[in-house]
Amino acid sequence: MSRYPFESEFLYGLHDPGGEPLMREAGCPGWVVISEQVGANPDDQGGSDQNYGALTSAGYGIIVRLNHGYYNSGTLPVSSQYANFAQRCANFVTHLPDVHLWIIGNEMNLAAERPGVQIDTARSAIPRGMAPSPHELRDLLSVFAPHPRGESAITNPGETITPELYVSCYRQCRTAIHKLPDHENDLVLVGAVAPWNDNTGDWIQYFQHMLTQLGPDGCDGITIHTYTHGATPDLITDDSKMGAPYQQYHFNFRAYKDFMQTIPDNMRALPVYITETDQNDVWQDNPTDWLQRAYGEIDWWNQQAGNQQIRALVLYRWQPFDRWGMQDHSGIHDAFRAAMQSAYRWHADAVAQPTAPAPFAKPVVAAASHFSVNQQVYAATVVNVRKSAGYVDKPSDDVIGQIAFGTAVTITGASVQQDGLTWWPLQAMLNNGVGIDGWAAEALPDTLLLSADAPPPQAAPRAATRGLVKTYSAGDVVAIVTPDPVNIRHSPGYTDKGPEDILTTVAGGTTLTIGDGPTVVDDLYWWQVSGATSDNQSITGYVAEASPNGVRLITPASLSQIITVQRPFQGDFPVTRWWGEDPAFYSQFTYDGVPLKGHNGIDFGTPINTPLVAADAGQVKKVDFEAEGFGHHILLEHSWGESLYAHLEQVHVEIDQQVQAGEVIGLSGNSGASTGPHLHFGLRLDPYRRIDGWGGFADPQPFMNAADLIGSRSTQGAPTPMAPEVPGRPRP
Repeated sequence: MSRYPFESEFLYGLHDPGGEPLMREAGCPGWVVISEQVGANPDDQGGSDQNYGALTSAGYGIIVRLNHGYYNSGTLPVSSQYANFAQRCANFVTHLPDVHLWIIGNEMNLAAERPGVQIDTARSAIPRGMAPSPHELRDLLSVFAPHPRGESAITNPGETITPELYVSCYRQCRTAIHKLPDHENDLVLVGAVAPWNDNTGDWIQYFQHMLTQLGPDGCDGITIHTYTHGATPDLITDDSKMGAPYQQYHFNFRAYKDFMQTIPDNMRALPVYITETDQNDVWQDNPTDWLQRAYGEIDWWNQQAGNQQIRALVLYRWQPFDRWGMQDHSGIHDAFRAAMQSAYRWHADAVAQPTAPAPFAKPVVAAASHFSVNQQVYAATVVNVRKSAGYVDKPSDDVIGQIAFGTAVTITGASVQQDGLTWWPLQAMLNNGVGIDGWAAEALPDTLLLSADAPPPQAAPRAATRGLVKTYSAGDVVAIVTPDPVNIRHSPGYTDKGPEDILTTVAGGTTLTIGDGPTVVDDLYWWQVSGATSDNQSITGYVAEASPNGVRLITPASLSQIITVQRPFQGDFPVTRWWGEDPAFYSQFTYDGVPLKGHNGIDFGTPINTPLVAADAGQVKKVDFEAEGFGHHILLEHSWGESLYAHLEQVHVEIDQQVQAGEVIGLSGNSGASTGPHLHFGLRLDPYRRIDGWGGFADPQPFMNAADLIGSRSTQGAPTPMAPEVPGRPRP
């Protein structure tokens, strides 16, 4: 840990310029945080109205927060504009050569910071006749709101900024800033997560998921926020916790500890800054004791051996832009002066120590949990049950089976933390009727898996059958969808069996009824089926869900006649890599811990800026960017499944947008981990499972016109890589 030349050595700081004379008089030139609204116009070359060179020369640490906008404009733009926002940030940075600390966005998990959100502020008690600031909306939308979780105050949710979307935007902004001359070594900081706010789920899990995706080499530093709920000085050191289901988290100022203790061990050398703190309510006129205790608390934290240093505690705010402005309150000035008499500094020579077990150590029992032994809980979606806690680097047979939405299970012991998730030992009845003991995760960062509350008596939502594991139930009618004949066998499995095991062969289009399953044999999923042959002979046997090389064999009969996949681009371009090729290369990449069996799509040799079109009518489910993977990519949802378009140059659609077959959705490119311009095209047919060795994808070739597939299986150059699976990250 070291001090950068553009950092202050003191803890003290103010949000907004103007109060620096107080710090100068006290001999503590601390921190100044400035928020700038920059928009997302990549052609806008404008800069700041301020020049902060004099302040940096005087030893102040200047941190500029780059916001797309405020209130319903969004702290970040809609995800389709992330590349433009990154370029606009870089344009802005060029005008501030003396600034080298930047924050990307603010409180992204707060609904008020989403692009397009609309909030009924009449439900709040904000005494202003103008649009409230996000800071003023925190109470309205927090778990303490008079309306449960503030949900009734949100009239239009806008685009939710998930951890995945924030990471995508942050990476692009960081890369754009680091490319600028004299800014190659700037610290681009991760935006602070709003505490006590579950508009986007558990805020600490949100924070953890963000950092886990970025890793120690993927970001330059971290910002956090913390407050008290009132002006009482004792609230600074108050250790009281919240109510269920967040009873493990601090209710007041020590919420900063929840964030600090969640930072992954491999990121504990990064600088951390608290860029907002206050009493949550309007400042009292003379909060001397409160301020002295606040700075004393952070100094105490920094004094503890092995703690990751907190380099700033910045008071919100100086300018009278909202109710917290302290510029015109001399009593607060006096209190700030009194706090600075201690001249607290952070310790550049401190060495942070791990707070969690080393990798591959035995999981530790969670310090706080809200399930108890022998408690009955319920599957909030379709849930994998495993032989042991964790899912990273596990063999495929670690999954014992699946439990269906709404299934009651019994907790049999204490939870453990493994691979960034909370795992519970439990007894459950699998979908095939077998009772087992195993382990299940309580939640993914963006999906609840186990709930103490019984779900209402209804069918599982569609999301519960997409991308997970339970695919069919007894009585479901399926159809053979491959054009080639399919074997029906006497028993599951195909290796080391003679021809006598083949009961019969059925043609494409044949319908069958599910009787039982699935049973995993020879690394394939087998279903017991019954039906009739072409000569009306009754049969009962077993069919595989997909072939060993990833060709889909069965789908629900209701979908088999509507699967239409047209050419995903305009023009004629050859196939440069077919499905299933290069298995040795692709085996290094995993989905949910299961290595890929080969290339899980078809690559087309499309030049840069080739118009790409929707393969069928549907809705945009995901728009994202992976610098080390798919680059700019789009995931469309159709009536029969999903289609993926990767390595794009430009994206022309937004999440939730409806598109028609043949409609242009973007331009082909060479973004992400790509060895040359091309389109990676993939299909997922409902229902699918991500743990099948193909990430849930199926060979598109049987569902496309032969005329759209020109080319050769011989390819030039190295295979196009996939991004490694990040724990907790739901890949497309």
